[in-house]
Amino acid sequence: TIKTLFVNASDVVAPGVIQVNPANNFNTSNATVALNWTAIDTASTTMNCTVRVNTTETNVSVAALNNTNVSVNVLFAGNGTRYWNVTCTDPSGNINTSATRAFTVDQVAPAWSNNISFPASPVIYNTGNYQFNVTWIDILTAVENVVIEHNFTGTLTNVTLANVTNVYNFTTGPLVPGNYTWRQIANDSAGNRNTTFTFQYEVVKATPNLNITVLPSDNVTFTNTTNVSCSVNTTQLSVSLFRNGPLV
Repeated sequence: TIKTLFVNASDVVAPGVIQVNPANNFNTSNATVALNWTAIDTASTTMNCTVRVNTTETNVSVAALNNTNVSVNVLFAGNGTRYWNVTCTDPSGNINTSATRAFTVDQVAPAWSNNISFPASPVIYNTGNYQFNVTWIDILTAVENVVIEHNFTGTLTNVTLANVTNVYNFTTGPLVPGNYTWRQIANDSAGNRNTTFTFQYEVVKATPNLNITVLPSDNVTFTNTTNVSCSVNTTQLSVSLFRNGPLV
């Protein structure tokens, strides 16, 4: 006698849901964000998925083939940080939800303030340093890079600056007398870019003050000794004393 038995094997394993893109804490200046994930099931070839952003369903009943990337484009109104996940159900009714990731839509460029040139322009030439500072902040993400564009060396040059409590400083010197221009350019981690005004900076030639001292006076009786000395008020010049032509 041959006996046939039928075994009904039920699927009790929920699908795995793996987010692919965007990465957690992703920043973008694009209002349309592609949300990408992969659903993996041990028994099913297709699954049904729902995308939620800030707990609101944005895409419902999205068909997902097993172990295949699925992507939906979602348009967001306004800037800000959002949180998203995906819930997938296999044909046996097993449900699983991915981890929750964050992303930020940032269409606001970094803002600048407090541009300070020290010493203030115009300045009389000196051998000290010159400082050019700007404060940069970003209200949504972070200031990622700031450069100063200047012609202090005679040619237009870009230099990347360090952040010290939101102040980006460039120090150089000395500067030869002349007229200069400078500005700072910043971008944030979402790719937004902003530029300060172009500032003018003038270094004026110093006017030396030359002094000649005659002791006891410049009108003495013959045979009396006279001491003559000279000095200048800057270390940038050397002083020589001549008497009736020859150097003393």
